[in-house]
Amino acid sequence: MIIASIEKDNGGCCMSRILVLAKKIYHGETNSLFSSQILEKEMLLYETDRIGKRRKGYEELYFEAKAFKADTLLCEEEFLDVAIKLSWQLESVQRLILIDGENPMQPESGEKKVQALLWDNIADKSDDIISQSGWVSSISGEPFSQEEMDEYAGNVLEKIGGYLRSTDNVLEIGVASGITCFKVAPKVSMYYGIDLSKKTIEKTERELAIRGIVNVQLEQRDASEIEKLKVDKIDCVIINSVAQYFPGYNYFFDVLRKCVSLMNDNGIIFLGDMLSFEMIEKFDEELSLVGGKRRNKRDLWYPKKLIEAIPFYVGGVCKVEYSPKVGNISNELVKYRKDILLFVDKTKSYSACDAVKTYSLMWKDLKEIALKYNDSYAFEVLGGIKDLISESAIRKENMVCQ
Repeated sequence: MIIASIEKDNGGCCMSRILVLAKKIYHGETNSLFSSQILEKEMLLYETDRIGKRRKGYEELYFEAKAFKADTLLCEEEFLDVAIKLSWQLESVQRLILIDGENPMQPESGEKKVQALLWDNIADKSDDIISQSGWVSSISGEPFSQEEMDEYAGNVLEKIGGYLRSTDNVLEIGVASGITCFKVAPKVSMYYGIDLSKKTIEKTERELAIRGIVNVQLEQRDASEIEKLKVDKIDCVIINSVAQYFPGYNYFFDVLRKCVSLMNDNGIIFLGDMLSFEMIEKFDEELSLVGGKRRNKRDLWYPKKLIEAIPFYVGGVCKVEYSPKVGNISNELVKYRKDILLFVDKTKSYSACDAVKTYSLMWKDLKEIALKYNDSYAFEVLGGIKDLISESAIRKENMVCQ
């Protein structure tokens, strides 16, 4: 893959800084994707084995792109997962344009079978509900204490307890060892839970029986498949300390849309223990002070601008409310994670807010989007990109770099 940074002066109107993620950059009189006159001499180049689908080398690309201050991302479908991640994590990016493929909002696929096997193995080796869910401190390398987990579960009730009624139906995505379920289920009519791991569900069902909690129904299922659940209308969805394992931001939005489709006209979605992207550098600093440890690079951290944009991408969500974690014990859960409460009202429409600055779209739809939102800057970029791209020159196969 070649990643090229292009700086284009659009007739003095604006300066577009365009980052391109594609297999080939072509130039010349014929079969031209980019005119040779506007290709910069210095380009960001990454070999396929350093970037590729598995995000190897992503952080290096992120810091290069951050320094470049790109406002527009152009990408081929093969690298859409990388482009989507960059588009939300880079403050400078205003729009993402897919130059091939059909759906720029296509959910990332992830590795469901690998994840299921991993959590099955963790459940097999566990001897309590803390180790069953893999609750290990990144700082100390030791399991979190019972007191810390009590605070973790209590935090959920603190945030949603006031909205729950005894007649409500709740759905938890990623029920794990039941730490949240055990607290919430006794307060509602029906509690549905899903998890990737069959062995985790079996252990949690046994613990539910021991505790005498009978209004819980668990099922092995991936979050992307919740629309297949046979459940009553849901009033509250809980996604607690799970979203960091999602394969990407498009997947996250897709899951939220499916949650809303299962809900009554009014309800709440609790996004708990969300890794805060704005705190990632401080977390890295703390890790470096304890033996040079490194965070899990596969974890998905959520930028504030993405959370604020949820009502724009997920119909039915009318309000987003942030809150810090509740707890007296200072640990990574309290310091580097946030809770978000989404309020659902399917009877109202919600227009795009000023916080939404990233458009994910196909090239052919760019003009339509610019018109719809009356984005003068988008019109200026549109004019510049027209000179950069020739759709007829895009080739999927049998092309050689000039």
